Amino acid sequence: MPRRRIDGGATQPSSRNANVVIAFVECHSGYIMIEPSLSIESLQARAASELNEWTGSAARWSAAAPGRVNVIGEHTDYNGGWVLPMAIDRYTVLVAAPGLQADCIRVRSLSLGEQSAVSLSRLSDLNDDKWMRYLQGVLAEYAHRAVVCPPLDIVVASSVPVGGGLSSSAALELAMAHLIEAVTETTWSPSERIRAAVSAERDGAGVPCGIMDQTIVEQGEQGCVLLLDCAQDLISSIIPCDDPQIAWLVIHSGVSHDLADGAYAQRRAECEMICEALQVGSLRDVTPEMITTLTPGLPAPSPAPSPAPSPAASPAAPPIQSSTPSPIPSSLQEPFDEVLLRRARHVVTENQRVLAAMEALKTANWSTLGELLFESHHSLRDDYQVSCEELDVLVELAQAQDDVFGARMTGGGFGGCVVALVNREALSSVATSICQGYAQQVGLSPQCYRVKPASGADVCMVFA
Repeated sequence: MPRRRIDGGATQPSSRNANVVIAFVECHSGYIMIEPSLSIESLQARAASELNEWTGSAARWSAAAPGRVNVIGEHTDYNGGWVLPMAIDRYTVLVAAPGLQADCIRVRSLSLGEQSAVSLSRLSDLNDDKWMRYLQGVLAEYAHRAVVCPPLDIVVASSVPVGGGLSSSAALELAMAHLIEAVTETTWSPSERIRAAVSAERDGAGVPCGIMDQTIVEQGEQGCVLLLDCAQDLISSIIPCDDPQIAWLVIHSGVSHDLADGAYAQRRAECEMICEALQVGSLRDVTPEMITTLTPGLPAPSPAPSPAPSPAASPAAPPIQSSTPSPIPSSLQEPFDEVLLRRARHVVTENQRVLAAMEALKTANWSTLGELLFESHHSLRDDYQVSCEELDVLVELAQAQDDVFGARMTGGGFGGCVVALVNREALSSVATSICQGYAQQVGLSPQCYRVKPASGADVCMVFA
């Protein structure tokens, strides 16, 4: 699996780059921490200034979309399962003015330090720049329904790290959707925008994604985590998650991932293969009992540590609801490929963990939630095999901290970020300790983000 190690742990330009859109502060230990307070307005001002310098034009329209952290429920969305994500207070902002070049959308990305363009009359011709394909795909989806953008010049400013597993692509897609609607004075429903963004990612970028990223980026709720039922494409529950005792710490491994390189599609294909063999519509229809029957000889993923007893016991998770009863088919008498069984076991057990995590969130049972996060990571590492050495080291370092309730990789995997549930009062010391340990073991200085649940995408401003 090709992965790109980013010097200094960054997926965005270093502080030496004049176009960087993130403020940096020094920890007392000398390790770099990223200040999480850069506002939409600050990003907007930076982008508007760049747009004026580049084109001589004043900004006319602006839209923004957040990144996301998936608390738990990885690789379950495209299997019709449950996920528990939250939009976060890190944003992608697009600022635009009427284009100076006919039949053309020109885009300059501050965080990437790159510029690209696409012809409005040839939207089906895939752009050579992968990041531009996300925007191109959204433009094509709107054009298919007779919503045609005029020529535009666009500047992108973002504090969502690229390749970090925080849905930078979905943020770009939904910000573009809202921008198109502002420019063309049209209004689509949230579900229509989500479908357009999903299609853009699948058809334009070649990533066979589920609906989770686009749904939470579009419909995130301030201060809340959302339970999504991906079998029915709906929000099942909105759970407040603004307890002052805890903090969400995101740690970037310094290894960028690229879900368009084939590994993500391979995992999805493997899940479809086991569904065909089991004669079920999706892995949502596979029960824990079936998995127990199928995998008696497989070693279980490494166990999570036993947490200290919590004052409030978490209620048992509700059973996974299947769309149709799924008896074990007679074909199970034949041997199954171990890899496929591992993939299925991860998805089925991850669905159970999501529902248990929801109950733990509702009761503020942080010890139980933390244990579930560790279990999720071990399952992703051992059964789904989408982790990497750097992510494993970060989780192990977090696990060794008394003030960390739990941690896991977040996102598609093969690099990117770890999310940790941390005692708020110990946030600084935890981050410093993990950074120091990681630098010693891996030789990279990770970037740390304190994130909070945020609202979804929207038009920021239509200038006079």
